[in-house]
Amino acid sequence: MCGIVFGFGFSYEKFIQGQSKIFHRGPDSSSSLYLTEETRFFGFQRLAIQDLSLKGSQPFWSSNKRYLILYNGEIYNKEDLAVKYLSNFQLKTNADTEIIAEVLESVGVRKTLNLLEGMFALCIYDTFDKKTFLARDYFGVKRLYWHARSSKNFVAASEIQSILGFISNF
Repeated sequence: MCGIVFGFGFSYEKFIQGQSKIFHRGPDSSSSLYLTEETRFFGFQRLAIQDLSLKGSQPFWSSNKRYLILYNGEIYNKEDLAVKYLSNFQLKTNADTEIIAEVLESVGVRKTLNLLEGMFALCIYDTFDKKTFLARDYFGVKRLYWHARSSKNFVAASEIQSILGFISNF
């Protein structure tokens, strides 16, 4: 039941506080990345299920470092995607996160999102275009809450508790 926190326009300390609110969602590991110049934060709490090694940790970079991904869920058609789009690519993990990352490299964000079948909430950051994409499964099985008061401050997370501390400080 992993947990994710993403946002921009706040201090690193504020994001770490937000991430601490979802520790219970993934006690196997905790990791984060803060891009200082953009004040972008990517936080992840991991409950290791598919790939128990640290190679499956997030935030996860695509092979050419264009895409940075935070992901919670399960992609049911991951094997089909790997066969169709990654037949010439050597996967380094058993995590479906890597399959998402490399399919992104192959076909781009919009097509990848249309190809995914499963239950998921994810954040994709395109480092080339400096764009962020948030998505979740069609039925909303994996929740993704968000709050923005301006174009300079934004936060999204797996649980509303992570966001409440940000709302009072706008």
